[in-house]
Amino acid sequence: MELSRVLLIEDNDQVGAAVINEFAAHGVEVVRATNYMDLDEHLPLLPLFQMVILDWLLDGETETDALLCLTKLRETRFVPVVIYTEEIGKFHEAEAEVRLRFPEGCYRGFGKGDVNHAQLLQELSRWHEQPPARLAEQFRRSVATAVEQTLYTLAEQSVDDLTKGLKTLISLGEGYSDVDMEHASDVMLRILGRQLYSDSGFTNELKQIVSGLVTDYAQLTKKEREQAKKRASQMEYLYMYYQPSDDIVRNGDIVQLNWETGENLAIVLTPACDLANPGKTTHLRLAFLKPQPDRGGGKAPEDRWPLTYSGQLYEVCFHEIAALQNISSGDDKSGPVMRYSHDYQGLIGAVVELKRECRLDEPYRSDLLHQFVSHAGRVGRPDFTG
Repeated sequence: MELSRVLLIEDNDQVGAAVINEFAAHGVEVVRATNYMDLDEHLPLLPLFQMVILDWLLDGETETDALLCLTKLRETRFVPVVIYTEEIGKFHEAEAEVRLRFPEGCYRGFGKGDVNHAQLLQELSRWHEQPPARLAEQFRRSVATAVEQTLYTLAEQSVDDLTKGLKTLISLGEGYSDVDMEHASDVMLRILGRQLYSDSGFTNELKQIVSGLVTDYAQLTKKEREQAKKRASQMEYLYMYYQPSDDIVRNGDIVQLNWETGENLAIVLTPACDLANPGKTTHLRLAFLKPQPDRGGGKAPEDRWPLTYSGQLYEVCFHEIAALQNISSGDDKSGPVMRYSHDYQGLIGAVVELKRECRLDEPYRSDLLHQFVSHAGRVGRPDFTG
């Protein structure tokens, strides 16, 4: 898709008019805002734009307004930003602050004295054809269509009322006002995902975009290989973990156990079907996480599951299990779920505070539970009912 619509944030009327006229002559529409307040007021009403041009000194002296604009843009939509300013040196001086607010690969800076308006359009057009911008546009179009199809699918399964179908999906059970948004999101996103990867047009376009990103690691320098390894590690961590906002205990939760005698890092292994029935399930089962020792290249024992967390190598120790009893009264167990706000104690009566650090996501969570079940099948599973 060609570049057709750009957002310009520029307080100088003469510069703004010149950019608008130059771009319009080449069939590119420019929507203009003059400052942060103007952007904040009109952003929800503006048509979808593909690129942003941002003046760095909007108030004439400092970059405060421009930084606020970057923050607002990041909160609103993924879009590449070109900083276009007469004070390119001041922009470079503030780049450390810029990187805290906006991804480094999503902005570029040009001096108005170095790049004229025609050259600016050429730079934007070239950047728009590169993978990040193309991926963003393709995902927007395809995901928007998939969302509509997902709603139709839910409506069909709801028989007569989409609202009733959604209530069935998100409810924790009859008589409870709380909703299980994680379950609802999982179901809806899985349906949406099926719509996406069954769309041959989307798949083919995606393959074409990423085909140009294949890297020949043999040609990389040592520094570039280190950067590639770090990038892969960061992406894996992003994929493996997330921070839920609910108070519900789920399997795969990495938690800090605060005992009277100290602290331990552990991961919840109790099956989801048991966690959803605290009226019958009285204990949580957790495996301790221990730093992975150096075995000199040797293989880890079968009762260990390797896990990288917070930049450190750990092992989930299936032979070191904590059993915590939920001692909250029936009235405190609001809804058919285990909660972190409930009270827990160890088998010898020591009070334990559970604090979730993050949640392990699929498919790693399934692999963890599969390994635990395999281990329990070989050595037997301890009984924590007494």
